[in-house]
Amino acid sequence: MNNDLQQNDRLYEHGYDVRLGLAAPTEATLSVSPLHKQTAPIVSATLYGPFCKFSNTLPYKIPLRAESNSTRWSVTVPDVCYWTPNLPMHYRLTLQLPDSRQLTTWVALKRFGVKGPTLSMDGERYVLRGFSTRGLDLSASNDDAWKSLREQRAVLVLEQLAEELVQRAGWSGLPVLWDARGEQLTPEKLLAARAFPAVLGLMTTADQQEKPALDHAANELLWIIDAEAATQIRLRDTDADERKQVAALIKPDGTWSDQLPLLVQLPLQPTTSLGERRKECDKLQAQTASQGVFAGYLLL
Repeated sequence: MNNDLQQNDRLYEHGYDVRLGLAAPTEATLSVSPLHKQTAPIVSATLYGPFCKFSNTLPYKIPLRAESNSTRWSVTVPDVCYWTPNLPMHYRLTLQLPDSRQLTTWVALKRFGVKGPTLSMDGERYVLRGFSTRGLDLSASNDDAWKSLREQRAVLVLEQLAEELVQRAGWSGLPVLWDARGEQLTPEKLLAARAFPAVLGLMTTADQQEKPALDHAANELLWIIDAEAATQIRLRDTDADERKQVAALIKPDGTWSDQLPLLVQLPLQPTTSLGERRKECDKLQAQTASQGVFAGYLLL
């Protein structure tokens, strides 16, 4: 069994889409589908795990099965172990292709999403406290920095999803938000972002959030858009699905709609250290406590 933590065959680059379906407390559904007609059919597929750097686990192997009249393969994972910041559980997904090729990557099952005016992680309220890494000399090999980030329970905001960095975040239990406001999004870019276990969501514009092709590609990612634009968008019914993924970015002195979870933002001082950035998040939370219930606090 190959348990190389850095292995990632990028299934989306080979034409396969991995999606989380049902996310119940004790079981989850995972599926793999070809993205294109020319994509090689899957001969067999296996999920193996869970694995976690911070917990002893008893991995087990479970096969995916081909669905009737479909090219999709799926599995219901019993006694599922969801990825959380405390216990970032990973599963190894392996596809066997007709020409004897084997593709392997790591996936995480996340029970994360919107629940009323707040966010939820594995059934519990979850508050985002994060900051941009702009100005920090953060590398995937800097063990002291990652230990500090984990102790701070930080959420990292990245303008570029550098693979080694985001993979390290996934295994370290550090959620990542992608600041994609300067990007022209495509389904391929969203598939690439969603392939990283650590990535919870992205900041973008309301017009991109409304595009059906992008919305479909994003699947369970959290869309974060400016509050001014959020009041203009057509909100879909969220009562039946706590994983509905739209939140609004606001300023402490601004006005906003209470229809979406709200993330309060302040400008980042690039010279501040890791510890100082987390303290500024805590200060922002204290300063806005009297204004209402917020889903998170971000320094951007």
